[in-house]
Amino acid sequence: MKGKSLKLLVRAEWDRILAYGLITAGAALVVVAWAGVSGTPFVADQLAYLASGGVGGLFLLTLGLALLMSADHHDEWRKLDAIEAALRDPGPVPTEMPRSGTPVVDRPPVAARRNGPAVRVGAAAEGRARGLSVLAIGAVVSAVMVAVGWAHSSGTGRQGTAAEGLTLSLTGLLVAVAAVAAFLMPSRGRLTARRAHLLRPFVLADALAGQAASVSRRPVPVDASGDVVLVAAGLSRYHRPGCPAVSGLAATRTPIGSIEPTLRPCDLCHLGEQR
Repeated sequence: MKGKSLKLLVRAEWDRILAYGLITAGAALVVVAWAGVSGTPFVADQLAYLASGGVGGLFLLTLGLALLMSADHHDEWRKLDAIEAALRDPGPVPTEMPRSGTPVVDRPPVAARRNGPAVRVGAAAEGRARGLSVLAIGAVVSAVMVAVGWAHSSGTGRQGTAAEGLTLSLTGLLVAVAAVAAFLMPSRGRLTARRAHLLRPFVLADALAGQAASVSRRPVPVDASGDVVLVAAGLSRYHRPGCPAVSGLAATRTPIGSIEPTLRPCDLCHLGEQR
């Protein structure tokens, strides 16, 4: 039974297990490189240790940290899956007036949430698989460059040759960093888009409820049409009336056809719309 549980744990947490292994190995290589550099008076040998253990250790640390961040992204995506599953059956929506006399702004039902651009759940697995492929290719290229740099700098007494090998190893490390960026940045973008897609109707509903509660007399309906938008000085995006992103700011109601072409739509209230 324990063997089965361990197998399930390894299958579910393989990325974190591999990440911790890479981080441990990377830290060990850095310590070995430090010991080698401090134990020899020859500059060429010191450069060789830096090109092998030093750069190699940083390479493994970079990959390990990337896998840890990817695992956190994956966990967050699963939490969004659970939130979406809970929102599929919102239950009865109250419509009565509270005792304070403030009108209730109903939260949008599931059908309303499905209007507009949807973020497919399967896109997470597909995007992560593509990202892992990019990371794997970058890691292989980087590892080859680091190994060639170490081989070029080791066993030579010439400082110039050893420096060339160290330079090649550092270039390989930069390749690894670029692969990590190409792996993590799209993942974060997909998470942000899906979080906004799931929570946008409820955030807007809370904002509208707050506006209604702040008006003592009969509230004036907020114009939620797409013809008029809000523009605030110093901001690079335009917003729909009621968007919480401009709450408390001095925003100007402007026809959408008259706004500056450099302004972009808000990610929250104009999710997925293109100008």
